[in-house]
Amino acid sequence: MFTNIHTKLSLLGLFVSGLALFQASADTDPFNPVGSLTVTPGTVQAGIHTNLDWNIQYPTLVTDIVEIDDDDSITTKTETRVQLRVVGASWSTATTFFNVQGFARIGGTFWRQVFFGRENDINPFHYPIDQVVAPGTRIDVAARGNLGGNSWTSWRWTLSDDPNVVALVNGDPAPTVTAAHSIQNDVETYLTQFLSDDGTIILGPRDVIYLFDFNTFGSVGYDLQDFVCVLTFTETEAIAQN
Repeated sequence: MFTNIHTKLSLLGLFVSGLALFQASADTDPFNPVGSLTVTPGTVQAGIHTNLDWNIQYPTLVTDIVEIDDDDSITTKTETRVQLRVVGASWSTATTFFNVQGFARIGGTFWRQVFFGRENDINPFHYPIDQVVAPGTRIDVAARGNLGGNSWTSWRWTLSDDPNVVALVNGDPAPTVTAAHSIQNDVETYLTQFLSDDGTIILGPRDVIYLFDFNTFGSVGYDLQDFVCVLTFTETEAIAQN
């Protein structure tokens, strides 16, 4: 009697996949380990052992790829692909949302506008920045809010240690601040897609989320949701393998 190893492996694969999904859910980690499983030979007689070889690769953490500096700027440790997307722009009065400008600087001195508009203008699937950068590249982000006409708030940015700019990674506790106006939600609600049940940030292991506020730190209007963007870093070696 012969046993088809592929049938057994299919069942094993379902079990392992289910276990991985359970562990990922328990750990609030949206990415699962990946790897390979090799079986030799493919078909064996009953009672004969076969050889199983596997190689598990765990996701690279963002802190393995970049350094988050004290001013919340980022410096790359290796050649990496950086992608930026805007996910929030909740700058408003009690009744009206106002325009927000968001900029990023990838090395050098040139600032690139990554967003201009209001809450309803956001497309979280659009990447205004998507490029490969060298090791040692500094990445800065900046934003400001319109006050009506040609009047704007001060810039909030990563060029200084500014409490109005907060960088968070997977597993960090979410800020506990209350929305400034009734048309907004508290920051915990606003970041629902990035929060676990215990109030910690859920991101991919290679993501950094930035929360901006344009009001004075500690004031009634300080709620860390005036501009929100996510940066994702992928090592170019990993890109080449895929």
